Amino acid sequence: MAKLIGYVGSKEKLLSVIEDYIPVNTSIIYECFCGSAAVSLSQDVSKYYLADSQPELINFLGCVRDNPDAVISRVQELLDQGVSEELYMALRVQDRKEGFLRTDLYSRAARYFFIVNNGYNNLYRVNGKGQCNTPYAKGKKKIPNDWKERITETSEKLARNCNGIFEQQFDNKEVLQAVIDSQPEGQTAFVFIDPPYYGTYDQYTKERTSEEFWERLYQYLEDLDEAGIPFLMTNSYHEFILEKFGKWNITEVPVKYTVAADGSKRVKTSEAFITNLSK
Repeated sequence: MAKLIGYVGSKEKLLSVIEDYIPVNTSIIYECFCGSAAVSLSQDVSKYYLADSQPELINFLGCVRDNPDAVISRVQELLDQGVSEELYMALRVQDRKEGFLRTDLYSRAARYFFIVNNGYNNLYRVNGKGQCNTPYAKGKKKIPNDWKERITETSEKLARNCNGIFEQQFDNKEVLQAVIDSQPEGQTAFVFIDPPYYGTYDQYTKERTSEEFWERLYQYLEDLDEAGIPFLMTNSYHEFILEKFGKWNITEVPVKYTVAADGSKRVKTSEAFITNLSK
């Protein structure tokens, strides 16, 4: 299935590696930093849960699941005006207006889709107030020709297999307990964790990474471990990460991508795959 959105940091190129970490008896996948939900959407499991603290992303995914025709209609209305920097900037500033979060859900979803596809490097970047500030990407068509089919196909899969789409912090214990409780006998849940990478870009939400963030993340892995839930977390292959999460199994995985406007400047690097599974 073609990806729904070109989301920076998407794990699409690493799916074949990630799949090796998903236990064969997995019936539930939970992504607590879901982004484009590339992992869940690529797997044939009975159900999955998606969560993220970015409200516009979560609204978009929910609208795609619940009423793809409405999303397509609102996006088409924008495209009929012609893709331009003027329209892009007019959409970008809408979240500065009072009551923005109470406006039509599907118009917000179309706005998000338009910005992600026409903004710099498929980013939806926000400031400390949670307001979008992604620059416009000039001179390059971003929205794929089959965008309607992608929305429709993703909607069908979300409606069939996605048991919940949540706007929340990654370590929400209520959702974690719901995942634990929903495991069928003899099968397991698998948690995929793809937080902002240490030492790199973290402006996806108004929250920023900090010492407290990494402590919370460590405790979250501890909670999963104690509950016997297998997990995989990806992050920078950096001394801080290797030391902070060194009690679990860590594998260095070569990868070739970065946040860059010019794809020719992308260089090879490594990621840390951190898991409580034996590899």
